[in-house]
Amino acid sequence: MEYYAIYLPYKEPDVSIKSFYTDKEEALKMLKTHKEARLKAFRTSEEAVYFYLNGPTEPTTTASSSLVMGTISEKASLTTGNGNHLLGGQMPKSPTTSQLPLPSASAKLKLEKTPFKAPKSQELVAFRKNIEKNELDLVRNIIELNPRYLVSSGDMPTILKEGPRYNALHVAAMEGNTDMCRLILATIENPAFIEFLHGQRNASTDEVSAILLDLYLNMPDKCRSETPLHFAAKFGSVGVIEVLISYPQCKLTKNSDGHLPKDVSIFFFVYFL
Repeated sequence: MEYYAIYLPYKEPDVSIKSFYTDKEEALKMLKTHKEARLKAFRTSEEAVYFYLNGPTEPTTTASSSLVMGTISEKASLTTGNGNHLLGGQMPKSPTTSQLPLPSASAKLKLEKTPFKAPKSQELVAFRKNIEKNELDLVRNIIELNPRYLVSSGDMPTILKEGPRYNALHVAAMEGNTDMCRLILATIENPAFIEFLHGQRNASTDEVSAILLDLYLNMPDKCRSETPLHFAAKFGSVGVIEVLISYPQCKLTKNSDGHLPKDVSIFFFVYFL
C-alpha cells in the first residue's frame, strides 16, 4: 500500500490538505488546486507525514519512496468523507480538526533539539509491556521523566513495535485499556508536553501538539492500515471507542481491505450517538 503526501511551500495553513492520502485520485485532485504543491508517494505513513511537514529537504529515507508528480490534466476525483460517526455514519465535524492542517512556515522550522535521549529498543519493549498491563502510574512516571517514550525525532509518534509499526495508542487500544488511552491522549494534546520535550515554548508549539494528536488518533499500522479505532472496534472495547471518538480529530478511515471500523466490529448492533 502506498501513502501520498502533498507539500505546499511558503503558504499559510490550509485545512483542505490532509497529512497523507491513501487514495491517489484524491491526492491528485488536491494537487490541482495548488500550483506550487509537490506530491510524492511513500511506503509508510511516517515518511509521508515527514514530507508533508518538511518537504523534500532532509528526508528520513529516499530509497523507499517514488516521485509521483501529477499533472493537472490528469483525471482525478475527490472522494473525501462527510464526517465521522462511531464505526460508520455521521459524527459532528470540526472545521479546524476534521483534517490535519498544513503547518505554517514557523512550524516547519526545526524546534530546538530535545535534551532527552531516545530510549533504547529494550526500554521501548518494556514500556510497551507496561502499557499492555495497564500500569498507569508507571507509564505516567516514565513519560514524565522522558517524553521521548511518546514522541520520537521529527515530532512523530514513537514506534513501540517495529514490524507492524504500533505506537502507544495502538497498543492500548488493542488491549482495551480505556484509562491508558485517556492518559496517552491527554498527555499528547497538552502543549506543555511539547514545551517540556523541547525545553522551550515558541510560536509553533501549539501547532506541533495538534499535529501530533492527529497522528496518534489516525496513523494506520503497517500490517493492515488499521487505526486505534479499528482495533477498539475489532476487540469490542466500548470504553476505548468512547474515548477515541470524543476527539473530533478522530477520523473514519478504511483499512487495506477497504473496511471501516464498523465493518470489523464484533458489535454490529451497537451505535453510540
